[in-house]
Amino acid sequence: MRYFVMVIVVVATLAFAGGALIWRSTESTKRLHGTAEPPQIPPPVLPNVPPPDPKLAQLAALAKAQAQAQAQAQAQAQAQLRAVPVPKRSVTVSRTHLAAVATREPKWEVAFKDAFDDAAAPQRVSKGDTGTVEYFEAKKALLLKSDDEGEVYAGIRASLPGDLRVRFKALRPKTSEQVSIGLFFGVQGAPGTMDGYFAEWARGIAQIKRERQILKSVDAPTPETADRWVNLELRRVGGTITMLMENTVVLSFDDPAPLLDTAHDQCAFYIWSDQTLIRDVVIERNANDTIKPVPPGTPAKPKVVMPTPDTSADF
Repeated sequence: MRYFVMVIVVVATLAFAGGALIWRSTESTKRLHGTAEPPQIPPPVLPNVPPPDPKLAQLAALAKAQAQAQAQAQAQAQAQLRAVPVPKRSVTVSRTHLAAVATREPKWEVAFKDAFDDAAAPQRVSKGDTGTVEYFEAKKALLLKSDDEGEVYAGIRASLPGDLRVRFKALRPKTSEQVSIGLFFGVQGAPGTMDGYFAEWARGIAQIKRERQILKSVDAPTPETADRWVNLELRRVGGTITMLMENTVVLSFDDPAPLLDTAHDQCAFYIWSDQTLIRDVVIERNANDTIKPVPPGTPAKPKVVMPTPDTSADF
């Protein structure tokens, strides 16, 4: 009996194990061929979200519509700009503009011109009471030679008020590294009265004076030239005065209240306690200047005094 019960227990255990093995094998086969039922996943638990506010939805829709309308308007504006032809830049300058420029820019016209290269040259200038002004044959130029501690004037016989451009050559002496010459302009009376302007290239400087007062002075050493002749130039346009040496500006000054009336029309070359040769003098006036020269013959020019020729000058 005892053995019989044990046999039954063993047989039941084997039967259960075999059944479990057969079930697992069947489930594995189903999964392999996709015939197994999917596992049952419980539905997610959603949070308690309140329903959307209809006013917010209307505002969002309105903003979207406005953005679309704005984008459409910008696209239409760009299309219209592209459709308009761009005119080419015109290079034609109006006559009015040209006339305005002409009144501002100097239009230089020769008012006096003399090379001073002949024996009669001293007769074509007005001399002061001291020193000598004579023709120097060796250099074919006008010689200004002062007495000891004296001064010499060689006045130009022309009315030269307003805008001026004076160009000439001055010879640097063999014994000096610097040229030495002065020029009165815009003078009302005789040059010695100093009632106008005075420009000077001398002693390695350039300076401008007005009525004996120095307006500006700068260092301006004389440049080297092959033949010692130095090209000098003075310009006066309105209140701007410019001095040049060998076509290079060495001084510029703006006078806020310039002497530009018709009475200030005298011009003269000048030296003091020295001697200098000048030639190829050209003086021009601005044709656009409203200040005009005094008619010839008025006022009377100083009487010309013929000096005794002096050939001892060291040039």
